[in-house]
Amino acid sequence: MGNSKKTINVLIGGVNTFLPKELIKGIEAGCKQHDANVLFFLGTQTRDFYEAVLNVKGKQSYDYQFNTIYDYSTLSGADGVILNHGTIGIYLKNSNVIQFAAKYDDRPLVLLTDYAEGSKYTSIIANNYQGIYDLVSHLVEKHHCQKIGHVAGPQCNQDAVERLNGYLDACKAYGLVVTPDMIVEGDYSEFVTAEVEKLLDMHPDMDAIVFANDEMSFAGYRVCKERGLTVGKDLFLTGFDDCAMAKEMDPPLTTVFQDGQKMGKIAVETLMKEIDGETGEGKNIRVPVLPRWRQSCGCEFSDYLEFKETMTTVDVEKQLQDAYHMISQMRQKSMQEMRKSWFIPFFMRELDEAAGNDRDFCYKVMECMKLSSARGAYMFLFDTPQVCYDDAEFEMPDNLRLASYLREGECFSYEMFDRPLIGKDTMMDFMDDGKRHTFLIFLLFSGPVQYGVIACDVELDELAYYYMLSLQLGNSLSYHEGRKVELAYRNQLMSHMEVIEEEKRKLVIVSEYDSLTGALNRRGLFQQAQKLFEQRGTQAPDKNDEICMVFADLDHLKQINDTFGHAVGDYAIKSCSDMLRTILPEGSLISRLGGDEFVCVVPNGSADFERMFTKRRSEALERRNAESGKPYFVEFSYGIYSGKITDMNDLEHAIGKADHCLYESKKKRRQNVIRQERV
Repeated sequence: MGNSKKTINVLIGGVNTFLPKELIKGIEAGCKQHDANVLFFLGTQTRDFYEAVLNVKGKQSYDYQFNTIYDYSTLSGADGVILNHGTIGIYLKNSNVIQFAAKYDDRPLVLLTDYAEGSKYTSIIANNYQGIYDLVSHLVEKHHCQKIGHVAGPQCNQDAVERLNGYLDACKAYGLVVTPDMIVEGDYSEFVTAEVEKLLDMHPDMDAIVFANDEMSFAGYRVCKERGLTVGKDLFLTGFDDCAMAKEMDPPLTTVFQDGQKMGKIAVETLMKEIDGETGEGKNIRVPVLPRWRQSCGCEFSDYLEFKETMTTVDVEKQLQDAYHMISQMRQKSMQEMRKSWFIPFFMRELDEAAGNDRDFCYKVMECMKLSSARGAYMFLFDTPQVCYDDAEFEMPDNLRLASYLREGECFSYEMFDRPLIGKDTMMDFMDDGKRHTFLIFLLFSGPVQYGVIACDVELDELAYYYMLSLQLGNSLSYHEGRKVELAYRNQLMSHMEVIEEEKRKLVIVSEYDSLTGALNRRGLFQQAQKLFEQRGTQAPDKNDEICMVFADLDHLKQINDTFGHAVGDYAIKSCSDMLRTILPEGSLISRLGGDEFVCVVPNGSADFERMFTKRRSEALERRNAESGKPYFVEFSYGIYSGKITDMNDLEHAIGKADHCLYESKKKRRQNVIRQERV
């Protein structure tokens, strides 16, 4: 470990609800007081939201991915752990607090909002039992309720268990009948409408419903409105937590205040003592709670108005000023969040443009984090994305690496082969700069595929924004990986295309060119001539379309073959082809029709072409025979025809005319090509 400051891991879930947010604020304040780093590994399940709000029941949910975020905490190198198992265990299968905590037995650990009987762990938990007991007592004694239902929290949650026991014992103490169908189980979210409706369908004569937390009670308000029931008159509702919205409900919600921020601070204080060597005693620290009587339970305003006896006009004015100030802050925050949300599409576009290039993509992520006002950020990615299914146990791969980071306003990303490997207890080593930090750790995934995590040093009240950003980043990583595969396939395809083009070029050479001389063969001549005619057909009508046709024939090839052999004859044929290339102007088509015959097409021939050709031929023959040192002469006869040749019929006609001219030329050729000095 060996970092410059102490580091605390906080494992917490349900951070979209009120109490976990309060706990996070308290932990942050405690760590700041102790000058300690804190890493929040966040469970941010969204299934309930999608099912209840967006009505997408049955849609594949990947919330199970969030359960793996806590495995990454083993890499951080923290000095101690705060475990909020109550918000984690809701989503885990076959897990209890002792089993879960055992993963971190190599360092001090404190339980928050949970209690494990007889364990070695110190726990900080509210007096849940007494809070609910007091609510039920109030409903019976003050409002004479005789039939009280209960929307409990998850059975695996210690808070929920204690609150359920408080409800049952209070009802028993007052002689109230409680049947099993008067209790329904919720999940601590506000999306328990179906459970509330079931409760009222079974017991339409119910006086009151005690909810295990405030957020579930909001569903009660909605159901009452839909059924035409007035909360606080037709049906009494109570909650637990005293969240920010409790006072704003219509009517205000009767609830139980538990100081989540205080509990978070106590957890940090307790853990720091254990880190410093004080032995934990496995004690259970109970934090007092306080009922808040409001109108939802039937109380009148005057019944719960605090300090009503001593309130003055000044006090009322101050409360109004505070209310206006709070409204102003909420508006400003709403506008800021709206502006932030506008940045997300820009963020995605920037990343999509860099997709396919690992280093550029990871650098863009850090640039976008910087534009989002993050103080710092570190992105850790697997060498190969990991597929994680709900029915399989997640095993932390050993190839997580630091891909890019934002530190002190500077962005940096690694080439893939240079990324530092993150081993057990080494993550914080790469993030430690000697300063205190608070990092929110978000999982990066898309569907069943995990890519790694991102650690963000940001303001806590921006948690929701960076959570959304992390989800979008997971989608961008999916596109990035897909783009990499696409580019790899494209490169592979281009490579194959190059091979195909090369093979095609070879086939063209074989099919259109003479292998001995490299000149066009008959097929190649006609194809190239056809292209020439098509090209000239698109040009202006006044374009000179006169073409010169040259028909050449090697002199006395049979004599050379008979005297010196066919290999020497081939040399003579190739020499003839080479000389034609030097004689004819660029752009001419030179072809070997077979044997010792050559046909050449010269576009845009001039009036003095034949004179020029004759002169260059004489010079080429003289030079070749003077330098060759061969016991024979290489010479060729030729015939030239000039005219307007515009199609293949004209071409065939011109070849015949040039061949006739060649016949006349042969009458003037040398009678013997063997040099006289040959012995």
